[in-house]
Amino acid sequence: MNKKGANHIDWAVSMGIFLVYILSMFILIQPGIQPFYSEDNLFQVVESQLDLDLDYEILRAPIYLDIISGAFPAASSGVYIQTELTDFGLNPDMSDLRFVYITPEGQEVEAPFLVKNGFILFNSPYPLQSQKIEGTHTFVIYYSKDKFKQTLVPTLSKLFEKKIITPGTIEHLKGINERELKDFATLNCSDLESYEELKEAWNFPIGKEFSLYYVTTEKLPYDMNKIVYLCNQVRPYDQSDVFVKEWSDWILNINGTLAPIIFNLQVW
Repeated sequence: MNKKGANHIDWAVSMGIFLVYILSMFILIQPGIQPFYSEDNLFQVVESQLDLDLDYEILRAPIYLDIISGAFPAASSGVYIQTELTDFGLNPDMSDLRFVYITPEGQEVEAPFLVKNGFILFNSPYPLQSQKIEGTHTFVIYYSKDKFKQTLVPTLSKLFEKKIITPGTIEHLKGINERELKDFATLNCSDLESYEELKEAWNFPIGKEFSLYYVTTEKLPYDMNKIVYLCNQVRPYDQSDVFVKEWSDWILNINGTLAPIIFNLQVW
């Protein structure tokens, strides 16, 4: 009877040792196990982060100015349209602001502006200075939604005897920021170290890699000699499964013009 009980104890001890061994193996092996990421997961990570870094929105705000009597003042006599700044200081970055006059022929004539005492002051473009022009005139303000959080509401300075100003419907233009696109590789992926930092900032999976370029065209096939790499610091291994995705978009600049672009993304 005692021998039979001893056999049960030996079996229980052996089973316990076996289970401890199996558990130890899982603990030792677990850190080396890589989670599975499909190519769609990897594409999504890069695309979503690229959108956050490069997306650009410009507001095109027309202004209709009705002159009943009087003349456009010369540049030296002052400014006739102004808009107040309230949300971003007295000396904001003006690189994302443009002011134009629309000629009767439909052409845009650049109009000068300056920032003074919390206002953006828009001056008369040269073709209109000191001319007796009565009637309706169209101006357009282009400005970046990111830089100018508020809507720019124009008002008139006291330079006309009789005048009416009417803001038009604001048009939203969206695309890829031209300046950010040109600077992306230099600022974010100029060497292997910055590439690894970019992967970490984008939460791109460890052990996975990507390469990204663009070409400014909408035609397929495109000229491979004209591609521009945004990130190309690593090469796939010989046995790597490389997945490729291409998509089209538009480059947008402060002039409100759009240019076609094709992105090529490779992940492995």
